[in-house]
Amino acid sequence: MATIMTRPYLGAKDLSKITNLVEVSNPTGYLDGDTSVCELPAMLAEPESDNSRNIRLWEDANGNLVGFGQLLVFHTPETVDGWLIFFTHPQVSGDGLESEIIDWAERRMRWLGREQQLPAVLHTDVRDDTLSRQAWVERHGFHRDRAFVTMKHDTPNTLESRPMPEGFTLRSVSQNQADIKAWVDLFNQSFCDHWNHHDIDEATLQRWLSNPHNQSDLNLIAVSSRGDFAALGYGYINPEENARTGENVGWIKWLGTRRNFRRRGLGKTMLLATMRQLYSKGVEAVKLSVDADSSTKAMSLYQSVGFQPLETWISYTNALYL
Repeated sequence: MATIMTRPYLGAKDLSKITNLVEVSNPTGYLDGDTSVCELPAMLAEPESDNSRNIRLWEDANGNLVGFGQLLVFHTPETVDGWLIFFTHPQVSGDGLESEIIDWAERRMRWLGREQQLPAVLHTDVRDDTLSRQAWVERHGFHRDRAFVTMKHDTPNTLESRPMPEGFTLRSVSQNQADIKAWVDLFNQSFCDHWNHHDIDEATLQRWLSNPHNQSDLNLIAVSSRGDFAALGYGYINPEENARTGENVGWIKWLGTRRNFRRRGLGKTMLLATMRQLYSKGVEAVKLSVDADSSTKAMSLYQSVGFQPLETWISYTNALYL
């Protein structure tokens, strides 16, 4: 491998270099099934991300960025979970830099595990058609844990009309404190039995809602006659991503129903309502990412309204010995 030096992330001035590297390394411009390179600025600005230690850059002798690794770290009572996002320039791909980045991530996660006195688990997502990348992570002891399918719907004229189930009303989420608190509780209760769920807090939701592309009427909730938040549909349109790809799409980022309100038709009703809101904004298609083995059989729900699979991302896991 040619001379390559590593250094920490130096802030906003590195952002364009990282963006260019991602797009050269992966022309789709996606970091996982539903996270675009256009969302990197927000990810790098997360206040709890500890960028000085959880991001590393690799440069060649001329100062060109050829490698990037970022760890997104989540703490649970049982483990310290880290998601590794990494890219290498095609000119150095296969020369050992991928292994160097993974080694760095493993060392960092072991350190965090020892600090918290908890087992450390490292994850990374790989598109199923990138066989060399799969081979790299498997050589490092990762095993396939889950598959996530990116799906697309582009026939708005086929959407059925479906009223809210009796006893529930549909409205958007406001940014008052009561709604924020109730929505966070709804989110955590809706996804607590999903694979590798991590609770969010009110500060996290506030950051999501402060995104300049957030549109309040795309973030819907079903409210029971008692005032309980029962189900949610969170839609999102990123004009920067659409300009980059030349597409005109909206995303369903979250769709969930609180466990004690399931099997009442709320899931499909919220799905259709969120899709209609996205289409009303002028998008030509709606996308989402779904756990292929979801315990709620979400993929079947999406197929029932006309979503078709586009690509599959494999989530790899490596439980690290401390």
